[in-house]
This record gives sequence, C-alpha cells and structure tokens, in this order.
Amino acid sequence: MAYKRWKPFLQYINEARVVRDRNTFCIIAEFTQGGSNIIARFPFAENNKEEEKIAFKIAQAYADKIHELARYIEEAVDNT
Repeated sequence: MAYKRWKPFLQYINEARVVRDRNTFCIIAEFTQGGSNIIARFPFAENNKEEEKIAFKIAQAYADKIHELARYIEEAVDNT
C-alpha cells in the first residue's frame, strides 16, 4: 500500500540517510537532481534510551528500504 504512494517519488531519490535532530530521527532524502529534504520523522521521548533505540531502528529500516527501492526503480528505468 505505502509502495504505491511512494513509487512515483522513489525514482527521484538517490540516497536516504538517518540524522538525529534533538529528540527526533529524520530520514533525509538526497535527490538525483541535487538538493535534499526531510521526508520522514521518528520522534522519541527525551531521556528514554529504549525508545530512542527503537526509533532509530525503525528510521534506519525505512531509510534502507527507501534506498533499496530507489535503486531498484533506477535500474528498471535504465533497462527500458
């Protein structure tokens, strides 16, 4: 379901990475035409190390999947 919403957007992403901003982990997308933007935020409670670990793991998993799908779509577009 989420893939259908992201599919048109994924072809413009070159890389996705996780960055910490205070009590939030953000996924930053680097675009193929240059520039970058925050595309997702995963907040956690301050001073809660367990919640911080979980938020980071979720954010990293999403970033990895976005990066993987973006590469897959790029290869598919190149092969057509």
